[in-house]
Amino acid sequence: MASISQSQVAEEFEKLKSFYSFNFDSLKSKQLSLITDIVNGKDCFGLLPTGYGKSATFFLPPLLRSALENKKFYSLIVSPMKSLMLDQVDQLTACGIKSVALGPDMTEEQKKGFGIYSSFQATVVLMF
Repeated sequence: MASISQSQVAEEFEKLKSFYSFNFDSLKSKQLSLITDIVNGKDCFGLLPTGYGKSATFFLPPLLRSALENKKFYSLIVSPMKSLMLDQVDQLTACGIKSVALGPDMTEEQKKGFGIYSSFQATVVLMF
């Protein structure tokens, strides 16, 4: 894939807004920079304050790459904060983004519903 500019990422984000119900209308400059680097396959590190919108930097890159390259991409997020992960799944699902949370305390019924096959149908996989 050719390198994607920040303006192209912003343009694709605008297109994605017609498919998903994001709870924000635009990307902040540091989000845009970080997402652009991720989409371009660069190693990067984002240190952003609480409430800045780090979650967008996790779930937008696979959506953007999927739209740009017409194939499926995923985001795997590992976190020790179970309640945050469950909130993220709820918020992503409300936006129309397939996501799943996997963890050691899942019931047998949850494991069947969120089996490895199901997790790869999701765009975002959160693990705790």
